[in-house]
Amino acid sequence: LTEVEVKHTTFRAGMYTPTAQAVVVASVYTLARRLKEFPTPDFCVIDECAHVAAKTWSVLFDTWTDTKFVGVTATPCRRDGQGLGQYFQSMVLGPSVSDLTSLGFLSPARYFSPSILVEPTGLKTVAGDYSKSESSKLMDKPSITGSAVEQYAKHLSGKTCVVFCVTIEHARNVAAEFNVSGIPAESIDGNMDDAERSEIISRLACGSTLVL
Repeated sequence: LTEVEVKHTTFRAGMYTPTAQAVVVASVYTLARRLKEFPTPDFCVIDECAHVAAKTWSVLFDTWTDTKFVGVTATPCRRDGQGLGQYFQSMVLGPSVSDLTSLGFLSPARYFSPSILVEPTGLKTVAGDYSKSESSKLMDKPSITGSAVEQYAKHLSGKTCVVFCVTIEHARNVAAEFNVSGIPAESIDGNMDDAERSEIISRLACGSTLVL
């Protein structure tokens, strides 16, 4: 909003005057807790709107009955299968992956799938996603990590590669497995300071590290 010169304010502790600006930015949790302090808006934009079926979000629709809502999300399909039709009357599709690729916003991609798929049946869920600790136990196995190293050597040997892992420990174990196989690899995580992360990414950029 600042970049396109739209005057606005934020709604959070110590940072809100109801009449300060016409545009207000807030988290849904702040709104839900302090809804009585907030005047009914004419228009409300909801980011990550696939979450609106949750009670914290739906209270906005129940309270602001005259407000016009627009929701944006890259993932309109909820894992629990619940639809969004009671909150939104129509869907506007954004550009497809192929559109964005042809316009130069995405790199052309080829996809490969393993012949043996990981079966998540029985994994506990936390806040709608699989438990990290249980997912890590499922994924952090020699058979899976070894296969990743093998596929890298088959399809990408000598090229830079990013591997997504479940936990920090999982990332470190995967990096160690690549290194044991003679493929320079490092793990990176949010506990590192900015300088350390920048150095690691720089080594990937220049190719001294091949796998991150």
